[in-house]
Amino acid sequence: MEPKTTQQQDGDSIPEIPSELQKTLEQELYQRSKRITEKDEDSILEQTPHKVQGILNSMGKKVPYVRELVSRVLLLYRLVRDKDYQLQWSSKSILLGGLIYFISPFDFFPDFIPLVGYIDDAFVVGTVINALAGEIERYIKLRNISLGDEEE
Repeated sequence: MEPKTTQQQDGDSIPEIPSELQKTLEQELYQRSKRITEKDEDSILEQTPHKVQGILNSMGKKVPYVRELVSRVLLLYRLVRDKDYQLQWSSKSILLGGLIYFISPFDFFPDFIPLVGYIDDAFVVGTVINALAGEIERYIKLRNISLGDEEE
């Protein structure tokens, strides 16, 4: 059974998830972000590029919403790694919580399920971006980033 999709402004369609699941995923993100310590940061940042590369190797640019997910993850990764940009711990922990969810292969929809396995990841990463929208906008302007620059 194909998941329901929503048409984006750019013409790509993204999978929809039920509102009950959205609430569950948001709670999971915020619970994970509360448990993150500064010691976790290096491990998360070390694992993220490997996960991105694995996705790109398997399906990356073939599926529009997965391509968008990778672009967004790379932007978050770049922001959190930028030592010259000061990010408050409360924002950083939410961002790292989203990256942990992304790198975990066993989340709500396990990543090994073709296409469907990244729907929840895309939602969680989108939630992080919405939660930190002002911070991300400032970063993009400060660093003069075009979102297309984030794709490898």
